[in-house]
Amino acid sequence: MGGVEVDPFDASWTLHLVNAWQRGFPLVSWPFAEIAKAYDASEAKVRSAFCDAKAKGWIDRIGPVWAPRTVGWSTLAAASVPAERLHEAGSIIAHYPEINHNYARSGAELNLWFVLTAPNESAGRSLLTTLSQQIDAPIYPFPLVREYHIDLGFDLAQGRKTSARERLPKTPCDRWRTQTLSGRERQLFALLSDGLPLVPQPYRQIAEQCGWAESKVLQQIAHWLAEGTMRRFGAVVRHRALGWTANAMAVWAVPPALVDELGVQLAAEPEVHLCYRREPVPEVWPYTLYAMVHGSDPTHVAQVVAAIQHRLALDRFPHRLLFSTHCFKQTGARYVRHRAA
Repeated sequence: MGGVEVDPFDASWTLHLVNAWQRGFPLVSWPFAEIAKAYDASEAKVRSAFCDAKAKGWIDRIGPVWAPRTVGWSTLAAASVPAERLHEAGSIIAHYPEINHNYARSGAELNLWFVLTAPNESAGRSLLTTLSQQIDAPIYPFPLVREYHIDLGFDLAQGRKTSARERLPKTPCDRWRTQTLSGRERQLFALLSDGLPLVPQPYRQIAEQCGWAESKVLQQIAHWLAEGTMRRFGAVVRHRALGWTANAMAVWAVPPALVDELGVQLAAEPEVHLCYRREPVPEVWPYTLYAMVHGSDPTHVAQVVAAIQHRLALDRFPHRLLFSTHCFKQTGARYVRHRAA
């Protein structure tokens, strides 16, 4: 990326920065100055571009995307809510800090979907009970069984995964592998989840809040990346704000004996941004294999999914395509809350 000449006040360049730095954000004392070396721009102008992207809602934060169930517990969940109460129920659920992604979706009786994170499974399931009572509807959890591809970046130019390829996990997600964090590690985890402060030396500011040396903070982030606790570290985009509003969740009721083989194949498709296996709920939701495809036109997205489905012979299984119709909430997962070290 060296030697790129750009107008630092051009919106297209801001989008270029967002796109280019979704992963591999510099782990150095002056990260924006490090990025500026690759462009004909100053540190202040690079930082201003990221500030502008955040102000416009193009990015949620510069920070980590955490791997599921490495710290705490999480699940996808859904409810069937009458249309006249859908907005009210979605707003109730979105109010809780444990909820990060919360959407209304068309294409199935289950029309209200969200992701819940909690310190442990007991706390998570207890909150699901509370939410069910508050919205006056059964809530069905679909815990993760195996991940094939989860959020390693999104190419804003082509609507595909980022070009950099990492090893895709192919081992079951072990619900007992949650690691124990020290008090300061918990505080760092929570601060990073909120995103880097957009100041010249963001890691130093976070280090001061944790009572650590800046070098220790940088080492800990690098360690979490290396061990897989973090999927990536960089700009986390808001797809809908950038025009990618035709976002679909495709699901298939694949038998257990075949789901892993097909999941690996599905994850390799360039248009598939997320791909995982989840526990079904008999008689309610038999689907085991999930994929997310983002786009700007629902007809095109449906065609892409249909082509993938035909190519992998997934159309032999019961399936559904659910489009997001309203976003109640989209933010980073909050496994850990702020508290003193």
